[in-house]
Amino acid sequence: MTITTSDIIRMEISPREMNVIAGHAKLACLGGKSHIRGSDRQSTLKEDQLVGQVGQYVGSLWLCGSPDPYLRSRWVANQNPTVGDGGSDLIGSNVDFKTSLVRNPDRDLLAYRLAVRPRERHKDWIYVLVLVTQMKAPKPVVAHLIGWASESMLPKHPGNSGVFSGAFTLRAQELNPLPPFRWLWRPQ
Repeated sequence: MTITTSDIIRMEISPREMNVIAGHAKLACLGGKSHIRGSDRQSTLKEDQLVGQVGQYVGSLWLCGSPDPYLRSRWVANQNPTVGDGGSDLIGSNVDFKTSLVRNPDRDLLAYRLAVRPRERHKDWIYVLVLVTQMKAPKPVVAHLIGWASESMLPKHPGNSGVFSGAFTLRAQELNPLPPFRWLWRPQ
């Protein structure tokens, strides 16, 4: 099945919700470092954490119909700020929301890539590409759930050039469309 722009799920986050997300992103910076861009990763940590938290939040809303699984996951993470989540963005799930900030508003969202670093790759995992296109106040933050891939869909070998060197990547057009329904997973 080929994914199209009509399969993309657009979600807006209110300023009130962003205050909660920003608070958790700030706490996530305490024990972490950015694994996303270039050699000066510490300088991009705040933005990278905020963008990643937006992806987890909208993923929780879409997958579970509620921010509660996101809030529970953040509570656990905040208790152990130097310990990673092991690739599970929601406690008890095998779902990892891979989120990027769109810097070129004219670029087609299906021209982006899902990137999974080797340490994030786990057997039987699901990866969902989320792209954030609007983060400037006072407008609501806008995130797009693009599509998903299973671990078995990732290439056998990581790429060896460009910004995604060392990562397993898939073009957005190669992803599966997200199901037309929500609340697929119920936390235990």
